[in-house]
Formats: sequence, structure tokens, C-alpha cells
Amino acid sequence: PIYKFPLGVFFVNMLWWGLVGGALQWLMDYLGQMVSGMLAIVYKINKELNKEALLNYLKDKEIELEDNYQTRSHHRERKGGTVIKKFTWDERDRKRWRGKPPRIEIVVDVQYNYLLRAFIQVNTALSKITSDEVKELFFQDLNDYG
Repeated sequence: PIYKFPLGVFFVNMLWWGLVGGALQWLMDYLGQMVSGMLAIVYKINKELNKEALLNYLKDKEIELEDNYQTRSHHRERKGGTVIKKFTWDERDRKRWRGKPPRIEIVVDVQYNYLLRAFIQVNTALSKITSDEVKELFFQDLNDYG
């Protein structure tokens, strides 16, 4: 048995902890590389939109998250505020987005029919698309629906 050799248990323990430490180091390096390849783009849009066109656009997306909240009005004579909705989805067409498709989030004022902003996340380690191409594809997609 190993415990009968002088320092045998010590060297086995050192070998074991070296393997565990090496595996943890590799995992941390791998996860760091995956995170460092993220491109986050925020577009402040604030444009009026066609509600029917937006609904048709969203029907073609697999919405993963839909969130809504109501803002408070700062005017005494107005009650309530405006209703804001946020829609989040992952695009599906790998060819069109030149690799892993992005995650897109849009924020819409549904009471006054305004597209307020868009947030797009692209994993640049798994996609060859540039930020200019992302902008062009996203707004082209919106314009195609009206």
C-alpha cells in the first residue's frame, strides 16, 4: 500500500490536487474565452411604428420572454402612464447571421405605438458578422414588415 512509503500519501495528494487545479484552470480559461467574444449593441430608436406590422413581425419570432410594465405619469390630471413591453428572442437563421444567430430584445411603448430601443447580443467567437451588418440586417428585417 502507498501509505507505507515515506511521503507516499503526500505525493498522491499533490498529484490529485494538481489534476483538479489543472482542470479548474482549463475550465476558467474556456469560459473566459466564451464570454470575451460577446458583442452587445444598443440602439435607441424612438420611432413610431405600425402596430399590426409589429405583431406580424413578432409572430415569426419564437419569443422567449415577454415582459411589461406601466410607467407612472408625472402629471396630476393624467392617471396611469404608458405601457411598456419588452420582447426577447433568439434569431434562428445561422446562414443569414453568418454563424450563431444573435439574441434580440426590443422595447415597445404599446400605448403610443413607439419602438423605443433594441438590444442585440452577438457571440463573435461563434459568428463572423460585424456590428454594421447586424444593424443592417435588423433594420432591414423591421422594414420588410412595414
